[in-house]
Amino acid sequence: MVTAKNEFFPEISEATKARYFSSLASQIHQLRQAMERSDNKSVREICHRVRGSASLFGLKDLGVVCRDVEEACLAENPEAIVSGFQAIEVIVSRHLSPAEAN
Repeated sequence: MVTAKNEFFPEISEATKARYFSSLASQIHQLRQAMERSDNKSVREICHRVRGSASLFGLKDLGVVCRDVEEACLAENPEAIVSGFQAIEVIVSRHLSPAEAN
């Protein structure tokens, strides 16, 4: 796993972090809309994108839950998709300001 600072990657700048969290807020909004439509294909795709960069920005738990939601979508398990989405919202709310989270 790649972390925000190690011998291969310099520390991530505050501007880069701000762009990431702004993008994350947008992706979570899109995820919420896909959940409302029961669009599991879009839910899986969004979770895949979020998972891809979560660890780089120190959100390993978010990456793990997104992977679980991806797998639940593939297994067509609506209960696991919903519970995973709820976990994603909790994790993200810890990292975004209230204005960004909505």
